[in-house]
Amino acid sequence: MAWYDPPLAHRLNDVDWTHAASSLRERPFACLPALLNPAECGALAALYDEDHPFRSRVVMERHRFGVGEYRYFADPLPALVAELRERLYPPLAAIAKAWMDALHSDERFPASLEEFRRVCAARASVSPRRSSCATKRADTTACTRTSTAPSRSRSRSSRS
Repeated sequence: MAWYDPPLAHRLNDVDWTHAASSLRERPFACLPALLNPAECGALAALYDEDHPFRSRVVMERHRFGVGEYRYFADPLPALVAELRERLYPPLAAIAKAWMDALHSDERFPASLEEFRRVCAARASVSPRRSSCATKRADTTACTRTSTAPSRSRSRSSRS
């Protein structure tokens, strides 16, 4: 019998947003169920070594963020990333609205990503911050070693 993987929209409908909101209140992240199947993950990971899908690359050592790099997708986004962004925005905006209510703030996030982009454009923003990126995993040991040891450039400057 063939394996059936429901469409992304159905997988996103299964997210427990109440649990995600609770998790976000406790820590700066929430673990969602496996939204992407192995083939989708593989297809996105395969893009990493190509230049055209990306607008910039951040080398973490340069900024003392650890070891590794990540890249920001350029527009147009890969279809899967665009769909994730479009479909994840409304429930995340609802969570943000609850935070703004708790803070007694009048700041509101529009219900749709399209409206959010219009608001950003009207406020003379070039674009909303692009947070969709692919990450090339760094060696955990190297990250630990880098975060606990002074960098070479710092060591040289302290010797002068």
